[in-house]
Amino acid sequence: MINIEYQEKSRREIMEYRAKILYFPQNDDNYERVITGEISRCRQDFWHWLTHWVWTKNEDANPGDNPTQLFPHKFYLKVIADLYQRYGEHLIVVKSRQIMATWISLMYKLHQSLYFPAKNNLIQAQNELDAVKFFTRIDHTYRHLPEFLQHPKCKITTLELKCDHRYGGSYITGMPQGEGHVRGKTASMLTEDEAAFNEYLKGCITAGTPGLGMNGKLVLISTAGFGHFWDLYLDKSGLPDQDQSYFQDSTKNDFQELARGIETWINPNNGFRVLKIHYTADPDKDPERNGAEWFIKAKKRFIGDWSREMEMDPYTSLGKRVYGDEFEEKHIVDDFIIPAHWTRVMALDYGNVVPTAVLWAAISPDNKVYFYREYYQAGLDIDTHCDNIRYAEGWLNRDEGDFKRNWNEIKRFKHNVDVENIRLRIIDPATDHEARKDVPTIYRVFNNSRNNMGFVKAKNSLGAGIAMVKQFLKDRCDKGEPMMYVFRSMKHFIHEIRNYRFQTQSEMVAAKKDLSEKPLDKDDHLMDCLRYLVLSYCLKYFDESFSRESEIPYWEKEDSPKKYGIYVREDGFTTGY
Repeated sequence: MINIEYQEKSRREIMEYRAKILYFPQNDDNYERVITGEISRCRQDFWHWLTHWVWTKNEDANPGDNPTQLFPHKFYLKVIADLYQRYGEHLIVVKSRQIMATWISLMYKLHQSLYFPAKNNLIQAQNELDAVKFFTRIDHTYRHLPEFLQHPKCKITTLELKCDHRYGGSYITGMPQGEGHVRGKTASMLTEDEAAFNEYLKGCITAGTPGLGMNGKLVLISTAGFGHFWDLYLDKSGLPDQDQSYFQDSTKNDFQELARGIETWINPNNGFRVLKIHYTADPDKDPERNGAEWFIKAKKRFIGDWSREMEMDPYTSLGKRVYGDEFEEKHIVDDFIIPAHWTRVMALDYGNVVPTAVLWAAISPDNKVYFYREYYQAGLDIDTHCDNIRYAEGWLNRDEGDFKRNWNEIKRFKHNVDVENIRLRIIDPATDHEARKDVPTIYRVFNNSRNNMGFVKAKNSLGAGIAMVKQFLKDRCDKGEPMMYVFRSMKHFIHEIRNYRFQTQSEMVAAKKDLSEKPLDKDDHLMDCLRYLVLSYCLKYFDESFSRESEIPYWEKEDSPKKYGIYVREDGFTTGY
């Protein structure tokens, strides 16, 4: 857990402190001690230097106003400063606009270069012009520092700052996007500004992180936006070239809500420290504190996507939510143990590079449907998927020696008293597409003798499926309660159903055609499973009956289907267990 020590100071207190240092008599015997002490304090305390001596430039100042302002002394800015200075994890900063996160990033690099030797800070901007603007800001601040806090051998050009120290020079280097600009460079900090809009971000990280060594720090700063940045923020993938499963553990480690509008945590898979800063963290922008007037004016004047740029919601830049009006908070329930006699079904949507998704549903005797488990794994072979699915359902794992043996040969040894009885398994019908006659289809590999999953091909009508899911979400029982529920632990499913959206169209296309009724083909794998289940008409309770030929206990009866946890209907139907 992080601990932010913050002592609020008024502007008057800061200006009085500055005056005591700046106007201390040079002929006084204590002058050298006071100045040396202040230099030492600034060197050791980035926050003190930042709030007492750094002058920023407000490009949005009204005509006639002085755009040069002393850096604000606010708690949320102290949080950002501390995460730069004190904590070693790679850092993701997801932010609203106009909260000075970029200014802190630049000032931290300036502070490091002025007062410490052998620091090499790299900044990648969206383009070279933006990188030049960064150095305009750095130059502005440097020239407003008092002479005793400047460096005698500091040189600032359009894309570089260099300070010659006795034990090695320190640098700040600016550059545009592109992995070639960072490849082979050694850096103490690599910063990707507006990382969500860097189409080469993954390559830049791959090329740049080896040069950080064990002590260097990678910092990604951006407003909300899709791509590799958003996957890292959501912990949907590890660092490049790591074999990480998607959302292997979606629990945020070390989660803290430090104050209103400020959240931080460590992603369990990729190890990034995430800092989420909403504009309400600034009391002068928070409509519930001092920012009511600012909020009204800002929202009126804002042209563009407020939700994306200020509320940090990139999904609003996409089309209309598919299930936005139907899926509500009341559909989410806390996890509980599913009774053994409830009917269970499952559906699978296969992926190789993208995740293979599996969705399990349990139906109660009053026909309420509970989606209770999800599986979300990418990059595994079909045999491993089948073993993982069986393990999730309570079967014992295969031993190394029987990894390739047929399921019917070993299932009696893998049975467990807690094995779930799955009445029906459904799979994407596209898995039975035959590319070559001599190569079995994906569907057939899932159902071969080794795996024996017993999948049935689903119906896959997109429009009809979406319409039926919408109706399914709206259905209510006699008491007005929903007929469908989702366990709270199902992070992927909840994320997908909340953000499943129709495709957007350009203004030119929209002027000639009706709005698209086809959802965006991204992060929709469990939504496909949901559609398969609804279209199969299997989401209803079925009172299973078992054949009992004698009073011999089933664990002693060799051919008893119940011995292996098999559900067998009166007509003999089973799904392969």
